[in-house]
Amino acid sequence: MPCPQKNDAEIREDGMPLPVICMLLVVLMAQPGQGADPRGSVVINEILASNSTVLRDPQGQYDDWIELYNPGNIPIDVGGLYLTDDLSAPTRWRIPTDTPTATTIGAHGYLLIWADGDTTDPGLHAGFRLSAAGEQVGLFAADGTTLIDGWVFGQQATDVSYGRYPDGGVDLQFMATPTPGRANAAGYEGLSGEPRVEPASGLYTEPITVTIQTPTAGADIYYSLNGVDPFSEARGRPFGLLYTGPIRVARTATLKAVAWRPGWRQSPFCVRRYLFLAPDIQGFSSPLPIAVVDTMGQEIGRPQTLCWAAFFEPGDQGRAGVLGDINFSGRAGINIRGKSSEGFPKHQYHFETWDERNKDKHVSILGFPAESDWVLQGPYSDKSLMRNVLAYQWSNDIGQYAVRTRFIELFLNTDNSGPDLNDYAGVYAFMEKIKIGPDRVNVTRVKPGNDASSQITGGYIIKKDKFDPDDQTFVTSRGQTLIYADPNGFDLTQKEKDWIKGFFNAFEATLYGSRFTDPVNGYARFIDVNSFIDHHILVELAKNIDGFRLSTYMFIDNDSKLHMGPVWDYDLSLGNANYNDGWNATGWYNSQLGDGDYPYWRRLFQDKAFRSRYANRWFELRTNLFAADRLLGVIEGYATLLDEPQARNFQRWPILGTYVWPNWFIAKTFQEEIDWMKGWLAERLLWMDGQVATEFGPATPSSK
Repeated sequence: MPCPQKNDAEIREDGMPLPVICMLLVVLMAQPGQGADPRGSVVINEILASNSTVLRDPQGQYDDWIELYNPGNIPIDVGGLYLTDDLSAPTRWRIPTDTPTATTIGAHGYLLIWADGDTTDPGLHAGFRLSAAGEQVGLFAADGTTLIDGWVFGQQATDVSYGRYPDGGVDLQFMATPTPGRANAAGYEGLSGEPRVEPASGLYTEPITVTIQTPTAGADIYYSLNGVDPFSEARGRPFGLLYTGPIRVARTATLKAVAWRPGWRQSPFCVRRYLFLAPDIQGFSSPLPIAVVDTMGQEIGRPQTLCWAAFFEPGDQGRAGVLGDINFSGRAGINIRGKSSEGFPKHQYHFETWDERNKDKHVSILGFPAESDWVLQGPYSDKSLMRNVLAYQWSNDIGQYAVRTRFIELFLNTDNSGPDLNDYAGVYAFMEKIKIGPDRVNVTRVKPGNDASSQITGGYIIKKDKFDPDDQTFVTSRGQTLIYADPNGFDLTQKEKDWIKGFFNAFEATLYGSRFTDPVNGYARFIDVNSFIDHHILVELAKNIDGFRLSTYMFIDNDSKLHMGPVWDYDLSLGNANYNDGWNATGWYNSQLGDGDYPYWRRLFQDKAFRSRYANRWFELRTNLFAADRLLGVIEGYATLLDEPQARNFQRWPILGTYVWPNWFIAKTFQEEIDWMKGWLAERLLWMDGQVATEFGPATPSSK
């Protein structure tokens, strides 16, 4: 009888996943003691494919793990054997041979291996992860072909391990308590399947009928409508209601359902959120996309709060409504973000899309490439509402990636009732978060391997900014304190950290050395010069007073060059600042800063070739992408789009005509804010034309 292939999802009538049947056959075919090699007696004894709270690895992470067991009476070194999560690919990961003391299993002893893919971390870390949806696990001999032990396992539950009982035996079962490094205890006969609940979470205006089914024969279903756990396996009694038939739901509710068959492990919870819209919001519409974020009665703080969210795109008539077609709906985590802006009543939020187990889930929202990390940026001190959006668009226009953005109108429901107009939060910019990814900062992560030729010369985002408590930093030879942004410092090996710091030190030594202008061995060997020039132009064009010294990202790709960007945090730009000369359309912003806040560029501008390239780039941009008519037209286009939504925003946040830190110009109307900003930019462009021509080159733009 052939075994089902990996990812086979068939279920027997009693609810046991079909792969479990074949699992027993595979185990019987690979009993301990086969072959002359005494290591053939080692078995895969226990696995945990969804580790949430059971045990941390040496790096502090809750990762999957595999436990090997030696049932014999003599120690066995398993170095050189292979572990895999695909029995058709035996050599997926080779157990290291360079530290026998770490890979020797004593008589009747255990060895824990982390299945997390982080092979460069100290300790035993296999080069693959386990799938909680079910897959395979195998131990092969050093020849890479002889199977020592292997299983096919089905759906796994969070923090429920699976393995042999007793240790080294034939029978496989779910463990009542995971026992890494200890004798396995008697467990469950099976795992109850997660209930299926219809309809899906959503926004409703009329009562609905909810049905619940379980794939596990003989299992009872318990549910609640207030979000509490409806059943306690530990106490063996329900806290919710026994499901006996369809349920009528007529008011906002969080339905939580679980299935349990006596002697089996209870199922994962299935959660549905049903929101009943108040009459006053049902007719709401906007020329912008609309987002409804519901926190199920929880307030939002710094830690992430579970929420349910829905996004609505404008339809054929150019308007979006909360009863229209949903662009995205699903679970997420939300928390307050920002530093100076945290004190504003209109908060900024980090928004992270989640699956049913609160793990990152990559989705596409409002047409953006699929990812899990997003930002809800709420303009407050920037009464034009658009300074960030403008800067990011202009950066993308000139070929330097910045995050994608869409204006939205946001409803934030935190009182556990149905959404209504009182939940209106204003105009927000929905945008991507800066992170490594094929559609974001597209750098290649090159991690060190087992061979001497492996490199770690790329795939890092570094940031110069204020510090958060969990930031890990390093100090360069010239005193720059920089942050490991992505991967963060906790996810970097010491070898990678040392390489990054060494790279910056070598760059600084060259830049401030006597031959720094050498086109081959000078600073150009370390940096992407074009990105440095474009970044400087964008900061100075907008006179962003957070630029250079704060909110400054840079990245190193595997070309071993430092790229400046993406640009970030332009609220205090285009005249919107009453300090550091930010209100003044003339004057270089960098002249306000010392060398610590304005690193590298002063030295770069001492190179005549750099000054010439800067001038040529500026005047090239001024002939097209940065022509005054075009830039002012982009502003006016957004002002037209926001004309209706801004009125609602400033009704919710009545700050027009009042000072909000650090405003310089205080207009009484939105249009006055836009007109003043356009006038400031037009003056700035002319001033920079003259200064660039005078200081860096004689060229003049052919068109303004």
